[in-house]
Amino acid sequence: MTTVIQYPEFKYVDTALNGFHNRNNVMTLAELSATLKAQGGLRDSSVTWHRFPAAYQEHWKHGRNGKRSVAGYNGPSYSDYVPFDFDAGSLDVAHAQAVTFAAWLVAHDVPPLHLHCYFSGAKGFHILLSASLFGGWSPSTTLHAHQARLATSLANAAKVDIDESIYDLNRILRLPNTINSKTGLYKIAITAEELCGDLTTDQITDLAHQRRDIAPVDWSIAQQAERLAALWRTAQQDVSFRSKPKPSGTIS
Repeated sequence: MTTVIQYPEFKYVDTALNGFHNRNNVMTLAELSATLKAQGGLRDSSVTWHRFPAAYQEHWKHGRNGKRSVAGYNGPSYSDYVPFDFDAGSLDVAHAQAVTFAAWLVAHDVPPLHLHCYFSGAKGFHILLSASLFGGWSPSTTLHAHQARLATSLANAAKVDIDESIYDLNRILRLPNTINSKTGLYKIAITAEELCGDLTTDQITDLAHQRRDIAPVDWSIAQQAERLAALWRTAQQDVSFRSKPKPSGTIS
């Protein structure tokens, strides 16, 4: 399948490979893909879920106090999707919350095929929703802040709890098919059907003892869902909104 990359000039990402302390390592998407193919069995590896133009790389090179760093970048960014992180004290509770969210989405005209679901390899589940489901968005300096409001509104509508701290600009997201060193389990992709009933929580964690093949995602093919598009229009109206301030860590 040929995937379509929106805004291909936004091709730079920050990475943390084999340890979150290894972040502030900016590369292109092509360089990241080549690195992942060359290195198997990566642990605790993440990438920014936003991508950036060449100005991001230049900012990183100049850094702070003589060290390369992405901190302080305030230019435009783009993301192909918005992530939702269900991370409770109990994995069963996190699973149940993710199932409730998925069911709400399907009831509001989002096909299960376009729910990109993952088990994190530890204590949570992630669901990624394509920009196309919301009618699309463009690169900007405030995109991440509008997405934060969107995520909160969508979680409230579905009556679920999400981690609202993940929408700062440089947040990194754990890469699929990499190992969580705390558990020895992989972050794996699962289908919406597996998430919502085909598999129990224990069966999902059993699957995570090894990698799972995943097809490349073409984020451009999802059709707009009107309820989601309406929430996105509302989210853009409050330009003063910002996500909760927290250090730019990783999504577990």
